[in-house]
Amino acid sequence: MFLNKTTKYAISLLAYMANKPHERFSAETLHHELNIPRRYLRLLLTDLSKYGFILSSRGRNGGFCLCRNPEDISIAQVIDSLEGLSNYDTCFFGIQNCKNEKPCSMHKTWNDTRSILIESLSNTSLSELGNNCIIKF
Repeated sequence: MFLNKTTKYAISLLAYMANKPHERFSAETLHHELNIPRRYLRLLLTDLSKYGFILSSRGRNGGFCLCRNPEDISIAQVIDSLEGLSNYDTCFFGIQNCKNEKPCSMHKTWNDTRSILIESLSNTSLSELGNNCIIKF
């Protein structure tokens, strides 16, 4: 499975925050810890806030924090918000007219695999990722 760069950054950032769910992080700390480019990080933080994963607050004690319990945020929710799970509804080979009525040779196998994949992503929460998915880019 290939995730786009934004989704990889988001999962890493949210997994990092999930390890300390009651802590606030400055953008500078997140940049330093995850090595996400500052400009990209600012846009990502705005998107994650807009999608309801994090809260931001200004001021002396401001920063960014998770706004939901890490157990309640699935990997599928993050992927769906940022790039959409509908990307996985396409034909494995990219054949545009591949349908149930006229399937390609991988149609059934890919449908079954995709269902298992989406179910696994839906049943895996941020809290389950631990430090394994925190990538320093």
